[in-house]
Amino acid sequence: MRKIITLGIMLLFLGMTISSSTGLSLEKHSTTPLRNGNTLYVGGSGPNNYTKIQDAIDDASDGDTVFVYNDSSPYKYVTLVVNKSINLIGEDTYSTIIDGYRDYVIKVYADYVNISGFNIIGRVGVYLEKSSNCIISRNIISTSYYDYCWPIELQESDFNIISRNDISNNNRIEYGVIFVGYSRYNIISGNNISNNDNNGIFLESSFDNTISGNNISNNDGSGILLADSDDNTIIGNNISNNNWDGFCSYGSCRNIISNNIICSNRGNGVQVDSGDLFIYISTPGGFNIISGNIISNNYYFGICIDFICNKNKITGNIITKNNYGGIEIDSAGNTIERNNIANNKYSIIIYHSFNTIFRPNIVKENNFIKNEQYPEYYGIANRWIRNYWDDWDSSSPRPIKGNLTFWGLTLIILIKFDVEIYIDVPWIQFDWHPASEPYDIGV
Repeated sequence: MRKIITLGIMLLFLGMTISSSTGLSLEKHSTTPLRNGNTLYVGGSGPNNYTKIQDAIDDASDGDTVFVYNDSSPYKYVTLVVNKSINLIGEDTYSTIIDGYRDYVIKVYADYVNISGFNIIGRVGVYLEKSSNCIISRNIISTSYYDYCWPIELQESDFNIISRNDISNNNRIEYGVIFVGYSRYNIISGNNISNNDNNGIFLESSFDNTISGNNISNNDGSGILLADSDDNTIIGNNISNNNWDGFCSYGSCRNIISNNIICSNRGNGVQVDSGDLFIYISTPGGFNIISGNIISNNYYFGICIDFICNKNKITGNIITKNNYGGIEIDSAGNTIERNNIANNKYSIIIYHSFNTIFRPNIVKENNFIKNEQYPEYYGIANRWIRNYWDDWDSSSPRPIKGNLTFWGLTLIILIKFDVEIYIDVPWIQFDWHPASEPYDIGV
């Protein structure tokens, strides 16, 4: 029965979260318990109320609620340890303050723990270790006292929901505002993550998580960063004005990046990289789907796919007004289909992917409109299929000028003389049947 009740609660929270894709409102009211059980009160005027939150937690049983009044707030120099399945509820999100100073504030070592309605201040706001089916929601979390801070951290924790929290204006963040390590099937949804001094959300060696409906903006790093993390879904987020890439992955495969607004970041809009984040090794990072996004006004490229990140599908995106270019590819077997690529410096650049002779990149049915420079490539086997070119009003094949790189000679010279020289010759490929009208590509 507990699992059925909790599943209903998690779905309810998820429904409330997805209703807002770019921000949240923390209502100023008391929060009701999430499961039936006894209620233990901290603060307030009741004759048997507790004065310390930890004492109430220690006396609670699984399924109970510890309700914390704001009249005794702030609760200072507190590190709470939750090792049983309880609801920990604050009376008011703004005024029920738990201040851990330079330490952890709330450490969770149990399943089915729900934490809501607090203003949490400390080095690590909420820490979950080997904990599942927990809900962390409707809190304000600040970490500004000490180095190596994480507002929310999950380690080896699965099936949790992190929703509708306000995590903003924090300094000295380590890795990411929400840091998820070695964890699966978590939902991070509807949070405001803004004006922090590192990455917004960071997943390390974590799989099958969903990041949706968050506002991730003005952070001094990437909006979302994945390292060795596969099969995650990034959907419906506003990722804008971050100081590096909007979305960046290292050695991560089969992720879905869909229906996001990724704008005005000071790196690439979307970066898919093959290297390891901490120790450089060539870890493949392909088979990702990048679809239905609005990617505009980023400083470098809208989408950048690095070496040996093969077989990605880029489809249905609006890629406009990016400073360096729309799409940069340095890998093989990618499909670039039905994108609107407009008003960028370069439309698309395909670099030295020597294995494309066996796995060509397919560029199919895209709109290339008002870009300053048209495609540039260094390879023999790219395929251009029925694209619309605004500079070509003929039904005849559209020539696409590029270069052919002799990788074998480059490698021999590098080995023999320790000199890196690329040997290129001019090359022409064709879009044999270009479209006469632009495609209707919407998001």
